Amino acid sequence: MLSRRSSIGGRLACAVFVALCLAGCRKTPRQRPQGIPAAARFVGGDDGGAFLYCFAVDVRAETYRCRVYDEFTGSLQRDSLFRLAGRGTVKVDFTDADSMTSWDGTSIWFRGGAQLQRVKP
Repeated sequence: MLSRRSSIGGRLACAVFVALCLAGCRKTPRQRPQGIPAAARFVGGDDGGAFLYCFAVDVRAETYRCRVYDEFTGSLQRDSLFRLAGRGTVKVDFTDADSMTSWDGTSIWFRGGAQLQRVKP
């Protein structure tokens, strides 16, 4: 009987531990810092990320202006022009929070392989 209780207690402790670990995982920072536009989307994961706010400048030339904000302070990290490259299988969609998958410092990557590359001045 004692071993059965120990087994149930061990399972319960393990379940609580897993639940706490999952609660600590985050896709977005706990609070959006002040100064970040409401339309900006968080891109990143547990290891960090940034808020990105992009809009079309010239759709025919596939040129966009994107502003990159620090995920914790809200400070503007980059304000640059970007051009579509590597079309992949999806259309660039800034309204879908899950369409942008990563920001590597020079490019913004989208699900399906499309990317925006920073236009060098």
